[in-house]
Amino acid sequence: SWHMEVIAGDISSQALAFAREGVYPPEALKAVGRALTAKYFEKVEKGYRVKDEVKRLVRFVELNLLNPLPWRGHFDVVFCRNVMIYFDPETRKRTVKALSGALKPEGYLIVGHVEGFFGLDEGLRLIRPSVYQRVK
Repeated sequence: SWHMEVIAGDISSQALAFAREGVYPPEALKAVGRALTAKYFEKVEKGYRVKDEVKRLVRFVELNLLNPLPWRGHFDVVFCRNVMIYFDPETRKRTVKALSGALKPEGYLIVGHVEGFFGLDEGLRLIRPSVYQRVK
C-alpha cells in the first residue's frame, strides 16, 4: 500500500476554483481516452466531472512561486508548467532552486516543453527533455 497526495497550486483564485469544480468539456478529455475517462470522470450536463474519490486526493492551494515555498524535501514529483516562461532569468533561477529544494532526493521536476532550463547548478540533472531529477 502507498500514500498519495496531490497539491495543486496556482496564483489565480479563479483557476483554483475551476480546478476544484473539476468539470471539463468533452474536447478537453480527448487525449485522456475512453477507459480513463470512464474510470475517473462522471458525465454531467457541461461535460465530465472528476469523481469525488479522485478529488479527495487533491489539496488546492493558492501559491505564488515568487514567495518562499512551505515545503522542503517533501515531494517525489513536482510538475511546473506554463509559469517560468513569464519570469526573467534571475527569477527563473530562484524558482528552480526553490522547486528543487521541495523535492525529495532523487525526486523529479517536470516542466513544460518551452520551459526547459539549465538548472544543473541547482542540484538537478536532465533525464530527458522537460524532465529533471534532483541529485542526492
